[in-house]
Amino acid sequence: MDTHNPLTQAGKTQPDDSGEGVLCAAGLDRQILGASDATRTMVSRILKAAPLNQPVLITGEPGTGKSLAARAIHHMSHLSDQPFVALDCLAVPQSRQVKIIFGQARPDGEVEKGLLERAAGGTLFLDEVARLSDDFQARLLQMIRDRVFTPVGASEPVPVRTRIIASSCRVPGVVSAFRLDGMNEVLGIVPIHIPPLRERLSDTPVLFRHFLAQAASRRGLSPPGVTRQANSILERHSWPGNVRELIHAADWIMAIHPQGDISAERLPGWLGAGAGDEGFLLPGKPVDLEELEKNYIKHVLDLTGGGIQKAAKVLGINRKTLSLKLKKYGLSARDTA
Repeated sequence: MDTHNPLTQAGKTQPDDSGEGVLCAAGLDRQILGASDATRTMVSRILKAAPLNQPVLITGEPGTGKSLAARAIHHMSHLSDQPFVALDCLAVPQSRQVKIIFGQARPDGEVEKGLLERAAGGTLFLDEVARLSDDFQARLLQMIRDRVFTPVGASEPVPVRTRIIASSCRVPGVVSAFRLDGMNEVLGIVPIHIPPLRERLSDTPVLFRHFLAQAASRRGLSPPGVTRQANSILERHSWPGNVRELIHAADWIMAIHPQGDISAERLPGWLGAGAGDEGFLLPGKPVDLEELEKNYIKHVLDLTGGGIQKAAKVLGINRKTLSLKLKKYGLSARDTA
């Protein structure tokens, strides 16, 4: 999800801009890549949850693809032709949470619609719901139980006509402050856990080929092959950054080695023993994803002589997106140190 804009709205499910397109909305049973037991269990739960009307709580570590699971559930439900509205709860100040989600009455008596009404008939996805205040989580519980809510400053309650899907990096039952944990049995909330990549390492080769193909396509290239030795290294790495780290690895390789098959020597150095030493991070764990991205950008700037247009092309992103990332990391187009 775009951290610069906490709100994303679409009439139908759209691809996630993080690149974690494995949980593609169209034909989930054919688009989820991997045959591990953990993946099969995850797919089964997503497929069972999709046609239901109950709220869903998706848990999993950062980078596992929770937002894509939410979009897939919406797409496969009877609400698929209705709005899918997503809110990044990390980006919303506590003082604005109630107004943004429930709406508020204006001085002229009209009610400014909140996200619940903007998503009416469809799905409201609350990404990282545990970051909402405890008080507001309690209000959400009451809203789900009673199926009505009252906008700020209004007197008339509004019926809920929206399916709620929430996600959290926190595991219910472990973090007591996460009030939605207590809603599962009482309110029929369907729990779905997205397993970390280290629990389905046998899936990494097919996932890696998928992301290589995406990275190659963005650059107008043909997808490369991957040697058996390289696949072996991929299956030994613990992937602390989960699928997002795998995406970074695929992007890095296509930027550095745009031609030819991917051998063990061409893998970035942070993947550990047997991989090449060309990585822009030294081998070691854990991998900090923001530091990984920062160093990746700096490395590409170095390769392209610091030119922002060339660097953006190699990175497979547009100039505006790269400019935002340069600002975020305190870099300039000529900062290649």
